Amino acid sequence: MRKSLIICFLFVMFYFNNVAIAQWYVINPLPQGNTLNSVYFIDDQTGWTVGLNGTILKSTNGGDSWVSQSSGTENGLNSVCFINNQTGWIVGDAGTILKTTNGGNNWVLHSSGTNSGLWSVRFLSNLIGWAVGGGGTILKTSDGGKNWNSQNSGTSNYLISCYFIDQQTGWAVGSNGTILKTLNGGLNWSLKNSGTYYWVESVYFTNNQIGWAVGEYGLILATTNGGENWEPQSPGTNSGFLSLYFTDNQIGWAVGSSGAIIKTTDGGGYWFVQNSNTSNGLTSVFCIDNQTGWIVGTSGTILKTTNGGGITSVNGNENSYSPKNFILFQNYPNPFNPSTKIKFTIPQTVNPLLGGARGGLVTLKVYDLLGNEVATLVNEYKPAGNYEVDFQSTVNGHQLASGIYFYRLQAGSFVETKKMILLR
Repeated sequence: MRKSLIICFLFVMFYFNNVAIAQWYVINPLPQGNTLNSVYFIDDQTGWTVGLNGTILKSTNGGDSWVSQSSGTENGLNSVCFINNQTGWIVGDAGTILKTTNGGNNWVLHSSGTNSGLWSVRFLSNLIGWAVGGGGTILKTSDGGKNWNSQNSGTSNYLISCYFIDQQTGWAVGSNGTILKTLNGGLNWSLKNSGTYYWVESVYFTNNQIGWAVGEYGLILATTNGGENWEPQSPGTNSGFLSLYFTDNQIGWAVGSSGAIIKTTDGGGYWFVQNSNTSNGLTSVFCIDNQTGWIVGTSGTILKTTNGGGITSVNGNENSYSPKNFILFQNYPNPFNPSTKIKFTIPQTVNPLLGGARGGLVTLKVYDLLGNEVATLVNEYKPAGNYEVDFQSTVNGHQLASGIYFYRLQAGSFVETKKMILLR
């Protein structure tokens, strides 16, 4: 009997030494059920989250419990920002702007001069800040939010997220692939080529050169030259992303639909999935260091981690993500000319005919609108992993005509086709 107990104990210890355990946990019971749109912490204890129906919640114990604060409005609140534990701002629907100077005990409504919904607010000091929103709205204040001046964005697209690295340099992103940049505090904004028509939902920079943006359909873009050029990164999922946060040039998270959380530890070269323990949509992520962070979402969801949210083992080494599903990503850029990139993921599967090797025979072909094969991009055995191929509009010396084309990935019983557009 004693021998059996010892064996059982050793088995359990072995299991917990080797099985990865997700480290995001749900705050329970939830303080309320309204969707939460934004979360912001000033330190590891004090933070706020805001959402629909004028919801404002504050925590003073690291997010373990929350108390409601009176906003004085029923409008949806979309973004919150604090510069210390007393002074903060909130923006929301119908041009709502709120400010507190006592940690949220009282929130004062300020005139924004617009009825457009405001989606993002960013302050660098107790005086200077920006807010962006619908119809290309960009507002700036130089007196702590008492007065707001409209800036010319040059677009009527929705602007959903903004980020400033200093008082001169900032970015704003939004619908239809919009990415804007300013080098003079917003006096002038220039449109940058994102290479996509997808909605870009969130932008984050760690310095004036290195930044990322995320959006719908698994979109992740990265720049190393201040947003002049953007390159796609592969998240290993088609989930739409609504928010991202980086603690340095290497470590960051993105969150989005159906409980999706992904993390990178190499600046986005590789993203791996983390377990959120929820299927609710996740709308905002905020971390104060590489270990401690919070996520909020629909139905009042609040998540917290104290160890990076990582899939970690007992020895502390992060477990790299192994693909579990076939994924064919939308090509980028799209429309394109003269070339585009196509990414796909091959999951781990054991093929006994290959002596237990992982992967399989993969074909990736391009067809025209009539179903004629135009090009074969891949036709070989591929081990599990993430892949990227280039497709050129010139095939065997022949220049393809403008129009709609289809690319088709086949691996065993998996088949998926996506559409791309060549413009000249």
